[in-house]
Amino acid sequence: MLRLAVKRTHTSAIRSHHRHRPGGSQSNALFDLPSYVICDSKAKGVIRYATQGFQDLFGCTANDCEGQKLSPANLLQSHELKKISLEAGLSCSEVATSIHRMTRAAEEAVQCAAGTCQVPAHVPVLLSHSSGELFACEISWRKNVHPTLGWSYHAGLVQKISKDISVHGLLVAASQETSYAELRAERAETIQDGFSQELAEELHAAAEKMWKDELAKGVK
Repeated sequence: MLRLAVKRTHTSAIRSHHRHRPGGSQSNALFDLPSYVICDSKAKGVIRYATQGFQDLFGCTANDCEGQKLSPANLLQSHELKKISLEAGLSCSEVATSIHRMTRAAEEAVQCAAGTCQVPAHVPVLLSHSSGELFACEISWRKNVHPTLGWSYHAGLVQKISKDISVHGLLVAASQETSYAELRAERAETIQDGFSQELAEELHAAAEKMWKDELAKGVK
């Protein structure tokens, strides 16, 4: 299971942040992008830029998540997870196996994006809002090279899929290797690749702005 290591943020603070994001030169168009993050390919998954959609999804601010990682988190003590596990009739070991399997699949997807292995790009996993509420989502990773800067960066697209599969259903599916593989294969046949040409252009625009901002600060 993946969870951002972010601080909990009150709704009022999030709304305020939407209106007064530090570095106000950021284009308003970027606020309307899908939920994704940009990571430096050499920084091992450290988030360098998070869209407004990503911030809204997790209930965090840019300052909360940038500089953090999309990394495995132990949520086995989650009250919601315990309740769902009981309803699903899963044992503690089966829940642990389910979480481990989803985490491993997500990590393999990052490796695949780096070109070190071949696995399906789309990975259904359980994530958690900053409030602790669990939800089913799909993570897709892609390695991009900016056409003029020549900078290699990773883009991680996070799409909520709660309408297609429940937390309960995903947890049960991932408890068995075969059923999880079947779920991934089924979704690979039915979903559309979220990395459209339009999104690719937006990614490059966001990456270029981030690059120039960091260059001006002497980061690069």
